[in-house]
Amino acid sequence: MAATTTVRRRDRLYVSRAGRPVGWYDLVTGAGESAPGAESVVRAAVDDWVRRTSPLRRRPLPTTGRLHVVGPRQVPDAERVPSLAATAAGAPAARRARALLDLAPTSRRRRPPQDALPWLQAAHGQRLVGLRLATLGTGWHVWHGVPLEGGSLVDHLVVGPAGVVAVTTRCHPGTRAWLDADRLRVGGQPKTYVRDARRRADAVERVVEQAVAGAVGDASAGTARRPPVQAVLVLAGSRGVEVRHPAPGTVVLAEPDLLPWLQERPAVLAASAVSRLALALDDARRWDVPAAV
Repeated sequence: MAATTTVRRRDRLYVSRAGRPVGWYDLVTGAGESAPGAESVVRAAVDDWVRRTSPLRRRPLPTTGRLHVVGPRQVPDAERVPSLAATAAGAPAARRARALLDLAPTSRRRRPPQDALPWLQAAHGQRLVGLRLATLGTGWHVWHGVPLEGGSLVDHLVVGPAGVVAVTTRCHPGTRAWLDADRLRVGGQPKTYVRDARRRADAVERVVEQAVAGAVGDASAGTARRPPVQAVLVLAGSRGVEVRHPAPGTVVLAEPDLLPWLQERPAVLAASAVSRLALALDDARRWDVPAAV
């Protein structure tokens, strides 16, 4: 008998038999597809996976009719879909810093060169924010170092009940920030971070629009089918942000305020919509460059 394997990718199980993909099952929505003649194989593989894992609240496999049958070439293979989840928080900035350190003369390596310091600081700030985002509960999906058009990155991408949030992180330990609409001063110095965060969120929104393509159902709170992307600027290590006038379209927060802000936002996406959107965005092929860059 041919061996059957089951691989979980976020909220979906992918089933293969004899090395060939034969179907998938969504643990949140209860939807699934199978290759012709493989419905019973997919059902048995999913039930076996659930029995072997910790107790899981899920919708049961459809008991009426069959799994939606598609052609063999239409069944996705989990092993061949590149995922954004492989990138750790701060990893792209750390790689850039390492490259600059490697270029420095041996005699100067006892002290990091000046051009590497901003990247080391950026990596530190992004790791701090990544640690906070890692404490979000079930129903939230987080990616780091997501590649955007033009070679830039969004430091953290969050999808959950509150919608889609593009987080730009800047690290300024021990400083205070002052915000007046688009004008931001950090430690007394003017910065263009608000504009940068909004531009990155706009780039993410274009990808989200393509990814949704009618697949995300109506939001639980009655919002539009395509969720907007909220731009957020997080100042890691900052002692606080004094807001005189909010920045249009961008939320500016000190690092400790990020999680409370996310968790207090009203729900705009149902759990099934979050799952489908997260699965679509996790496919690195939707983005302009490989996720590992």
